Amino acid sequence: MGMAGALALTLMFSQAPQAPATTGAVSGRVTIEGSNTPVAGARIVLFPNGPIGQRGSAPRIGPIRPPETVTGQDGRFAFPRIFAGPYRVDAQKTGLVSLGQSDQRTTIDVVAGRTSELTLQMQKGAVITGRIVDPSGEPMPDVRVVALRHAPATAGGAVRLFPVMSSSGPTNDIGEYRLSGLGAGEYYIAATPHGASPFGGLRQLRARRLRQRSIQARSIRRRRCQ
Repeated sequence: MGMAGALALTLMFSQAPQAPATTGAVSGRVTIEGSNTPVAGARIVLFPNGPIGQRGSAPRIGPIRPPETVTGQDGRFAFPRIFAGPYRVDAQKTGLVSLGQSDQRTTIDVVAGRTSELTLQMQKGAVITGRIVDPSGEPMPDVRVVALRHAPATAGGAVRLFPVMSSSGPTNDIGEYRLSGLGAGEYYIAATPHGASPFGGLRQLRARRLRQRSIQARSIRRRRCQ
């Protein structure tokens, strides 16, 4: 091959179009609401909120493990390579209210080839404590206790409850339980023996309203939670 042919071949490869970027980046910082105090060790998760992938190309559809990371001592986090598309953002840490509990969800639209910046604030959570005993008054250890909240009303008006993330745990040896990281609102407390489902055969639920970190309790009898 002559020099002219080699030069033409080099130019052809150098001018070949590059594949469009399919990923972007997300970075941000987490602080305590109302302050600039960083939240270290918070778990940040990006849940796909629709088809993800490059615009104009076939979207990625199917089971995808949500990307996650943990904040540093300065409260900062980074996702250097994330598929383009819409995501719902959640931040979780023991003792703080998960962003997933908020009525106003935090979302972000990742754009290919760009870095999106997030500023997240977390509230200090309230706590519900109690004790589970059997009909004879004896403490019940290893009973699973979970906090439930009302789901958005459906067209038929049926009442639905869903468990609050990171607010469940077993009772200790004297039947005591502690549910932390709860936001203000009304909760149903469901207690079930070890190995049983909290969504079948409930004998009693308790609704508790959290207002300014104080708890007011009232009993509500239910036969079944649906």
